[in-house]
Amino acid sequence: MKTALLVLALLTASFAIFHNQIFNSYYENVVSNCPGIDDNLTLTYFNLRGRGEPIRLLLHYHDIDFTDKRLSYDEFLQEKEKRIYTDFKFGQLPHLQNGKSSVVQMMAILDHLERSIHNCPIENEESRSLKYQYALALEDIRKKYGAIAYSSAPDRESLLENFIEKTLPTQLDFFERILVNNGGFYGKGDFLVGDSLSYVDILLYDLLTTFHHSSVDPNCLKNFPMLKSFKSNLDNNKNIKEYSESDQPKQYHGRSAWLGGKHDD
Repeated sequence: MKTALLVLALLTASFAIFHNQIFNSYYENVVSNCPGIDDNLTLTYFNLRGRGEPIRLLLHYHDIDFTDKRLSYDEFLQEKEKRIYTDFKFGQLPHLQNGKSSVVQMMAILDHLERSIHNCPIENEESRSLKYQYALALEDIRKKYGAIAYSSAPDRESLLENFIEKTLPTQLDFFERILVNNGGFYGKGDFLVGDSLSYVDILLYDLLTTFHHSSVDPNCLKNFPMLKSFKSNLDNNKNIKEYSESDQPKQYHGRSAWLGGKHDD
């Protein structure tokens, strides 16, 4: 009996050692292949908020130095002609250069940065899945609003009114409930997933800031206390506040949009 127990104990110990070796080897491989944040990190976008702003906000929140390269439309056309088959893979901005990593598409850039900032953490599947779901839902809202902001239809003001009165409250209610379910009943609920900021929080904050703008609906959060608190917390974050009071673009959308602040060509 004692011999059997000794053998079992040795097998258990051997398995634990083997498991730890495999895990450590995997973790070391992940970390060693993680790009990290390069000293010459460069974001290229226009001198407006648009799809570049969530990236700027994430970098400022984490107090990361980067070159914020803002192009005029004519400068973009010149750059595009030279770099469309190398950096600007789809002929669009934003573009991020992080060392040897050349990344386009807002969502991909945000995911790349988040993983790089945190040294490519091993994340559980539920959290990663939730972030992806919320990011896609926020993209749906962004596209619905964007179609109106850039609309040339004669009834575009009616389309905006319908968005403000029907579409927006419904969508905001979904995210109000997500914050409540992520600890809102217990004095938490500061983030959409877990207990720390992720790129989906920045995506939500950027949209709330846009909708709160006077040309859309400055009262859009009056019935959503969790979202109001969420926005206020990020408004008052030291790094974001400094950025918003200094170098943040005043223009929200491209020059063909009729909503979203002053327009600079």
